[in-house]
Amino acid sequence: MQWIIDGRSLVSDLHGGVSRVGVSLCDALIRHAEPTVQITCVTTGWRQHSLQTETLNRSHLHLSIPNKIWSANALSRFASLTESTERRVGKCHAVFFPNIGFTGRITLPYTLLLHDLSFLIEPKWFSKKMRVWHHAVHAEKMIKNATHLFSVSETTKQDAIRLLKIPEDRITVIPIGPTFSRPSLSHVHASDKNRSVISHERDYSIPYYFPYVLALGSGDPRKNTSLAIETVRTLRKMDQFRDLHLVLLGSPQRPIEPWIIYEENVDDERMQSLYGSARAFLYPSWYEGYGLPLHEAHALGVPSISSNGGALSETAPPSTRFADPAKLHHWVEELVHLISTSNAIVSPSSPTNSAVSPVISSPNSVISSPNSVISSPNSVISSSNSVISSSNSVISSPNSVISSEVERSLIKETALEKGSLHVGRDDGSNFKKGSLHVGRDDEIGGDLFNQTNTSNEKNSAWDTTALIIFQKLREISLLTD
Repeated sequence: MQWIIDGRSLVSDLHGGVSRVGVSLCDALIRHAEPTVQITCVTTGWRQHSLQTETLNRSHLHLSIPNKIWSANALSRFASLTESTERRVGKCHAVFFPNIGFTGRITLPYTLLLHDLSFLIEPKWFSKKMRVWHHAVHAEKMIKNATHLFSVSETTKQDAIRLLKIPEDRITVIPIGPTFSRPSLSHVHASDKNRSVISHERDYSIPYYFPYVLALGSGDPRKNTSLAIETVRTLRKMDQFRDLHLVLLGSPQRPIEPWIIYEENVDDERMQSLYGSARAFLYPSWYEGYGLPLHEAHALGVPSISSNGGALSETAPPSTRFADPAKLHHWVEELVHLISTSNAIVSPSSPTNSAVSPVISSPNSVISSPNSVISSPNSVISSSNSVISSSNSVISSPNSVISSEVERSLIKETALEKGSLHVGRDDGSNFKKGSLHVGRDDEIGGDLFNQTNTSNEKNSAWDTTALIIFQKLREISLLTD
């Protein structure tokens, strides 16, 4: 059997949630396939770009056609991704598309990963250029004509049934695994007297030396970033939050404020750094088909506030707090609560700028710092010079408070190891104990799915998802023989 993967969204110079999901999924699919199944990952372009994993690169076929010429030929139906590939590798049986794109004529049965249908739900969320693009790639037709669809959420599946009249048995909801994981500490060095920098093997360091919350989608109306801006603006009027900043991923937009930092063209490594050092992640989107950024923030230990638009209430990690995307005061209240109970911000005029409370969630715990006092039903509030007091443990110092990001992270990781913190699902086990349980039964994957190299990862979500897609591609291939 021979299959084609459209690898154009997987090239190394592309970044974003769709790309990260595609890379993880296609890597697992290729990595576990037996030699009797040949998978070719196809890209186009004037220059050949490396794909993002060694596994993908081993299966890489590049068509040296400039993308603009390819798109024009595909639009006029002169080009065909499937025919061009078969001329080079021989007969193929099925295709997997990780996303919609310019494919030209599709001459083989194909499956498509459906991320969302926001372009149909509210076209005004998209620029005129993007609306033209969706029309040019024949997005609706590509979805309707797929032999089988894989949906990232039940909400997206129901949208496809409702808006495009797709039969329910042609859509499978698949689990989405982690794309980022919390790195372990490698070494610590002090940067100045007030803050420390956490360094990791890949230069995972604190990007800014002031407290900030993170949001994304600047310039994208669907992401509703104006609400994130107004939320932080409101908090900055309070004394304890006047040093709070907002980091926005995306192109600079109005308003231009000294406390708003725009980050453009952020690669995955930088994004992990921005997530990992944020006090909170704000996600006030009007609609999402899945909400991958919430899972990435969760994986890196960052608390999140989200809207409930689209699939978010269905798919968000269990630790996520929700707020109405149309009501500013809900977001202000939630962010004040979240920061006050996790990372108390000390204003510049405070006696010590670096006093930051650790993230602790335990029914019998107490957290205190010069600017915040949080109590629980079974706790005793300690003075500003003591740090944590609980029924099971006491961490104290006569004249000091926990003052660095390093110590806060260490306490957080120690608490997780000992089970005193509950922050939601563990990475890689999202679906182990959920409503969907798919093991590695031979009756699902058959003898074509490699069982020998997966002993350490057999329960990972990506392996589970790859197995589901593998089985469907196998069924389709048998029908074409």
